[in-house]
Amino acid sequence: MKEYPIEFDRYSLRAGDKFSTVRLDLSLGPGEILFLKGKLGTGKSLLAEAIAGIQRPGVSSQGRIKLHKDTTIGFRAQDARLMVLSTDRVSSLLHPPFDQRKSEFYEELALQWNLDLQRISGLRYRELSTSERILCLTAQVFQPSTRLIVVDGFSESLSSWQRKLMKEAIQKKQEAGAALIITDRNPPPRELEISHLVQCQQSEPETLALSLARPPSKGRARHAHPLLELDRARIKLGRNRILKRSRSLPVLNRASLYLRHGEVLALLGPQGSGKSTLLEAVAGLHRVQSGRILFNGRDMTHATGRRLKKLRKSVQLIFQDAAQILAPDRTVLMLLEQAIRLSDASSTPVEHFIERVGLSAKLLHASAGELSAGEAQRVDLARSLAVDPTLLLFDEPRVAGVDSDDGVLASTIRGFAQGSSACLLATSDPGVARALADRIAVIYAGKIIELGPTNQVLQSPGHPATYELLAQKRLPLRQQEDASGCFYASTCPQRQIPQCDEREPALAPLPQKRSRQGNQRVACYFPHHTHPLPK
Repeated sequence: MKEYPIEFDRYSLRAGDKFSTVRLDLSLGPGEILFLKGKLGTGKSLLAEAIAGIQRPGVSSQGRIKLHKDTTIGFRAQDARLMVLSTDRVSSLLHPPFDQRKSEFYEELALQWNLDLQRISGLRYRELSTSERILCLTAQVFQPSTRLIVVDGFSESLSSWQRKLMKEAIQKKQEAGAALIITDRNPPPRELEISHLVQCQQSEPETLALSLARPPSKGRARHAHPLLELDRARIKLGRNRILKRSRSLPVLNRASLYLRHGEVLALLGPQGSGKSTLLEAVAGLHRVQSGRILFNGRDMTHATGRRLKKLRKSVQLIFQDAAQILAPDRTVLMLLEQAIRLSDASSTPVEHFIERVGLSAKLLHASAGELSAGEAQRVDLARSLAVDPTLLLFDEPRVAGVDSDDGVLASTIRGFAQGSSACLLATSDPGVARALADRIAVIYAGKIIELGPTNQVLQSPGHPATYELLAQKRLPLRQQEDASGCFYASTCPQRQIPQCDEREPALAPLPQKRSRQGNQRVACYFPHHTHPLPK
């Protein structure tokens, strides 16, 4: 008789009086994959959490789940609050706990997930970059003894090569006889052999925000100075207090960029490159050790008191892990009303802001703790728009489903960045950057290595690291600070001695032959001269 790791007997969840999830009535055998596909707010995360034994307040179940007695579950939650505390150390999250003596196991783990365990093992979870947090939680789940793996949000928040790593890990577990349950907004990858594909439907259509967004402007207003300018900004974080001999490495290392009024600039880079730290520094959440941050021509590097309060009203940051930022006991209505009181839009109805980000007004009375990760980030965006900021900082819009909502968020973001306003977004997905941004700043190891118009950077990259990133190749871990020349020299295929080893290249314009408009900048002595990337 065939043994099934998990069986569903007419199982579904109900939240409130109207919403109910899709009903599951199937058996999942060894090596099989159940894929739950659906748009934002269709209950995918609720089902994944319930299967892992986590049922949120106000959610009731119908039917039953039967687990085999030997089934061990590994759960990678989309909402990290369900699995980890911000004060937990990375070493305690790994099983077995990180130990230098168990080198073979951790060398394989570090290689598989591209994690620098020597650097991050003594850090707290909150001190990691957002991508490192996701990969740590993912690596924790794919253990050899796990018979059932639940992955909530397969492609969300991951770069293209990280999704490739995930697919490879899933295929290995499938070959080893593990059963897998995967949720995502996008269709399943072709490389995966899906046994059961279930479409999660919405109880009613979402309110689209396309009609609320302003149309793209035909021209950009002239201003005397950029809205935002970073001048060789440097930030050090993550000092290991246990190993006192270790040094804190710069998360931002003399980063320079500028953002004009009325444009969208995408900060594109791999995991741990410093994207989130840069946005948080602009929002005044990190102390800059050296360099400057200019906002509207004024130096706000060390702003305090009233200047800092004014800056935080003009600059709004939408966090990638917004579910951990929003007060879980406050309703969406209370969060939006609080934001409206800080602005001059007191006469604007609350429903305007929730519908502008493509959510139903029914969510106004839900508490923040009941929201999925995507809904929480959209609520954070709605709250930020209600404050009426000048600069919007958006950390990884893929979490909110910008690539799978029929253009709702894309239209809202493009509509915001008009006139004197602008948007700086961080992403690891070139497709998101192409869809939203006027220009791209490529960041790697805390440095801006390339800057230019979106099409030019994506179609004809100048820096070798940009080329590797767009070709979906795995980039090496960040280089050590003591390198005297180019940070990328040790792994660069175009390295030339001694120039690349002795002097760090500046972010300089490409020659006119390579940059048709003369406005693409690259921090490289020998820019990439091969054929452009294939479309």
